[in-house]
Amino acid sequence: MNDYALYKGDKFLDLGTIKYLSKKYHIEEKTLRYYGMPTGIKRAGKNGYIVIKIEENTNE
Repeated sequence: MNDYALYKGDKFLDLGTIKYLSKKYHIEEKTLRYYGMPTGIKRAGKNGYIVIKIEENTNE
């Protein structure tokens, strides 16, 4: 499973799966996925939510 970092503006809130973040912050999974898309990030402004996918380093 992929992990995602959730931010509100510049403030880091949490790290986890989309399902985990959805339950904890009461935000629909599809909405969280939108927050990770270029359009969602662009529209977030200074205080909006942003979701960043955490990539695993498999070169080790």
